[in-house]
Amino acid sequence: ILTGISGGATMYSALEIAKTAPENSIILAMLPDTGERYLSTPLYSDIPPDMSEAELEIAMSTPSFQLIPGKPPVLDVSTK
Repeated sequence: ILTGISGGATMYSALEIAKTAPENSIILAMLPDTGERYLSTPLYSDIPPDMSEAELEIAMSTPSFQLIPGKPPVLDVSTK
């Protein structure tokens, strides 16, 4: 998760709320940060912008949650 201090605080708060939330609750924590300032540092300069075949395989291995380039996102939070 590429986010700053405020995003970390938001995520922590959501996890704390989850501890006392009723079972099967859905908790939304928005982390409004694009992360481009983190990816544009020299630390990430040797990482290609597109996913490799191995990364795509990993991304497709979770049928209920997928972010595949060129396809609509999949988010299935139903309890089956």
